[in-house]
Amino acid sequence: MVFLGERLGERVIDSMKTFYLKSQSYPKQIILYRSGASEGQFLDIKEKECDIMKRTVHKYCNDGGIPPPNFAVIAVQKKTNHRLFQNTDDLSKHNERTPAFVQNIAPGTVIVGKGTNPAFKEFIMVAQKALLGTAKPIVGTIIYEYPYNSANIQHLTDLSHALCYMHEVSTGAISVPAPLRSAEQLAQRGKNNWVQWKTQNGDTTSTSSFGSQHLTDEQKDENLQRFNEHCDDLSQILKTTLDCKFWA
Repeated sequence: MVFLGERLGERVIDSMKTFYLKSQSYPKQIILYRSGASEGQFLDIKEKECDIMKRTVHKYCNDGGIPPPNFAVIAVQKKTNHRLFQNTDDLSKHNERTPAFVQNIAPGTVIVGKGTNPAFKEFIMVAQKALLGTAKPIVGTIIYEYPYNSANIQHLTDLSHALCYMHEVSTGAISVPAPLRSAEQLAQRGKNNWVQWKTQNGDTTSTSSFGSQHLTDEQKDENLQRFNEHCDDLSQILKTTLDCKFWA
C-alpha cells in the first residue's frame, strides 16, 4: 500500500531537485502550507502525511549524501468563527456610512499567543483589505515541525503575511499565502483537464468510492486505495512534460 505521505514526499523531492537546478544547493528548511483540515484532523495528518513524508525525504537525502532539511507544516483554516474588531473607542467614531475598510482592522493585523490554541504554535491573521462586511481572518497552526520545537512562530507569521502579497493577479494582499491559493487553483485546473480527458477518451468509469453505507472498514480502505491509485495514474497522464511551472 502506498500512503499519501509517500506521494507527498515524492513531490517534495521533485521540488528539492528543481531548487538544486536553480541554486546549486539543496534547501535547509522546507515549509508546507496545508488547507482543508480542521483541528480534529491535525493528529491524523501528522501521522499519515507529515511523518511519512519526512521519512521519505530523509531516506532520499541519506541515500544521496544530502543534508536533510528541517520541516514545518502549517495548516491554514479559512472558515473559522474568529472575528477581529477595532477597539470600542475607534468604533464609536464610525457611522453606518463609514466604508467597511475603515471600520475593519488594518490589513496585516496578526495575533500570536492570546486567543489562540495553547496546544499548538498558532496565529490569527487578517492580511487582506476587507471592502465589504467584517474581515474574515485565517488561522495558521504549525501542526508539524522537525526537529521538534525548531519552528520560529514569529518568523513563520511574518513569512505567511509577506506571501499574501505574492499572488500574481492581485496588486494587494489576498487572505491566504499565495502558494496556497495557487495550489488550490491549479488543483481545480487539473480537475478540469481530467474531466476533459475523460470526455475525449470515452472513459465512463466512476472514481467515486464513498457511496455505500454498508462497507466494512477494510473494504473502505481498499476502495480508497484504488481511488488514490486511479488518481495517481491520471496525474501521470496529465503531467506536463515542459520544463516550466504554471501558476494560476
